[in-house]
Amino acid sequence: SKTNPKEMIDALVGVKPGENRTYKMEAKHNSPYFIDRATKNYAVKVYKIVAPHKVPLDDDLAKKFNHNSTDDLKNFVKSVVEYECSVKTRNNLEKQIIDTLLKEQKTELTPQSIDKQKELSKRDFSNEMVMLGWPIEKINKKLSDMDSELEKESTNKCSLELIISQIIAELKIVPTNRDVESKIKEISSREMMPENEIKKRFTTKQGLTYLNYIVSKDKVFDHIITNAQFNKNKESNEIN
Repeated sequence: SKTNPKEMIDALVGVKPGENRTYKMEAKHNSPYFIDRATKNYAVKVYKIVAPHKVPLDDDLAKKFNHNSTDDLKNFVKSVVEYECSVKTRNNLEKQIIDTLLKEQKTELTPQSIDKQKELSKRDFSNEMVMLGWPIEKINKKLSDMDSELEKESTNKCSLELIISQIIAELKIVPTNRDVESKIKEISSREMMPENEIKKRFTTKQGLTYLNYIVSKDKVFDHIITNAQFNKNKESNEIN
């Protein structure tokens, strides 16, 4: 609205049609918008954007994102984009490896191990939906609808863990302290949380075992990717 002060418009930067945003504004001298209180709380829903509000790329904007200058902000954005691209490429490679391992390697699983994994998946899903405010009846209905899907996912996950564990044993992979610290830094960067908070997740014996497993699993994928690339280059040289 043309009657809104500039601060109100700035507070809505980035909001898309259909989205909500809440924010507080401090009263300023001689402002007609603050009569009874020094601070006003606003809950806004954007229905339509009549004209886009262009935000100038300057040091003031950079400081809003905790960066000293536009150059710092640009470098940060560049590093995030590069990281996301590398993660996406890595995830695609790992998916191809997982699909191949599950297809080519036969495993013998006990019904108990599959049921255990299935219950863990159900628990994780339920906890997540509770945090989103879903009622128990809705959660149970969704779990019932997902039963066959969860059965398949649990079987694949158990099979993959067994295959990866066998490869870890065959390659005699043992994570070093440096490997573990690097993984903690990676998780900290990805989730934008302090490293100390990440370390708290792995203080128990079970947590340390899981951390060592995911580090070892990364090494398995590194080994497979490296050897696959070497074989690919070898075939290419032979053809040439």
